[in-house]
Amino acid sequence: MAAAQRTTLETGWSFKRNEEGDDSWAPVACVPTVVHMDLLDNKKIPDPFIDTNELDIEWICEHSWTYQTTFIRHHPSIILWAGNNEDHQI
Repeated sequence: MAAAQRTTLETGWSFKRNEEGDDSWAPVACVPTVVHMDLLDNKKIPDPFIDTNELDIEWICEHSWTYQTTFIRHHPSIILWAGNNEDHQI
């Protein structure tokens, strides 16, 4: 049996609001993350900790957001951990 190979998924992430087109993907600086930090890093929102900016960005929680990354599949059958204590085989 071949030794298990680990692939880290820490880089190469991007995100977008679900309603936006495919040209709207923006880079993610690091994971784990939250959408507010990614929008702030990409200069899409003002700093929520200054003045009343928090009120101006309440719209963020009214939308769904998608994150994506890619990785090389080294073996035809791999196990992915999805973060919810369940393994998903692809």
